[in-house]
Amino acid sequence: MEAWVPGNPNDRSIGGFRIRHGSRRGPMSIHFYNTLKRAKRGPKETVVNGVIMILPPDEAAWDEAMRNPTGDEAARIAARRELWHRRAKTASKAAVESAEHVSKLKLGRSKRPSQSKQRKGK
Repeated sequence: MEAWVPGNPNDRSIGGFRIRHGSRRGPMSIHFYNTLKRAKRGPKETVVNGVIMILPPDEAAWDEAMRNPTGDEAARIAARRELWHRRAKTASKAAVESAEHVSKLKLGRSKRPSQSKQRKGK
């Protein structure tokens, strides 16, 4: 599999925008882009001679809005972070109560070989 390379900075198409704003795994998906548009959180699109473009100032404004959320967006992000925090606390509590937690293993009798043995292939 080839490594993903961010796109051409001069490509002003929606595809170019999606490529530039993708992750290390690839471009932003069409579904996610359309979800942003429907929620009115996407970049401003300009139509020139029947071609939809995202102009550099509009892309820069969108980038700044994503970096520094305000109002409803900031509240939505705070709520999501709180959900992640509660989920992590629940998972850690369940792990500690598990019979397989590292604190409940007897020393010298762990179920897994030591890392040095794993590296040597033993």
